Amino acid sequence: MFNYMNVPLQHQCYLFAALLCTVNVATMTVLENRYYILFGKETSWRKVRVPVLAMNYILAFIYPLPAFLNFPDQSIALPQVLQKLPQLPDFILRHQIIVYATELRFFVIPIILMSFLLATEILILAKRMYSKMNSVTYKITMSQKTLSMQRAILIAFLIQTSTMAANFLIPITYICYTVAFNYHNQVANNICFVIFSLHGLSSTSIMLWSHKPYRAVCYKFFLFKKSETTSSRAVPVVNMHLNTMNFHSRH
Repeated sequence: MFNYMNVPLQHQCYLFAALLCTVNVATMTVLENRYYILFGKETSWRKVRVPVLAMNYILAFIYPLPAFLNFPDQSIALPQVLQKLPQLPDFILRHQIIVYATELRFFVIPIILMSFLLATEILILAKRMYSKMNSVTYKITMSQKTLSMQRAILIAFLIQTSTMAANFLIPITYICYTVAFNYHNQVANNICFVIFSLHGLSSTSIMLWSHKPYRAVCYKFFLFKKSETTSSRAVPVVNMHLNTMNFHSRH
């Protein structure tokens, strides 16, 4: 689509890298919102949460800048990369191949730093939520039912976050490894991008499985659609039957 809009490859790569990171920032934001609602409203965190969240989104668009500003000339970089790689099949060479970066520091280091930052924030929030829920003061002020519900919500969020992290960290780790050691395996590359593309499906599936309110809403939605369809089909049948009876009674 961007090619038809004549968007330069340099801008396409930058946008893809930035949006990929904003998905992880959004995951961290969901966990932070849960922490703020449960424990952070009466603490100093409410004063710094907005700057921290804004910083995360700003950094998501800053970390691809080194590669963006040093985007290589494709006519020079592509032949150099193809010389280092093993002989690629013809069906790959027929497609457009983009060299995102030719130097390791412009690509791997920003990814490692951004991943480390988000992982640290998520772990800190999860640890604080866990310690707060298990504190004696919190257990006294909350009923056992409320405490169990909040603990179940926390576990559900952690499962969802872990699934999202696996969808991104496994391919990113492999990509960094291949860049660092100049290794190429087309099958593994394809698997990595399949894992990348499945993050939406896996996150939605985990969300519906682990969060009962979402599951209940979807169940009611499909149940309503089913009953609505059934009733709309039943009306013409009844009308036809009544019209047939009226016709015979008149004759």
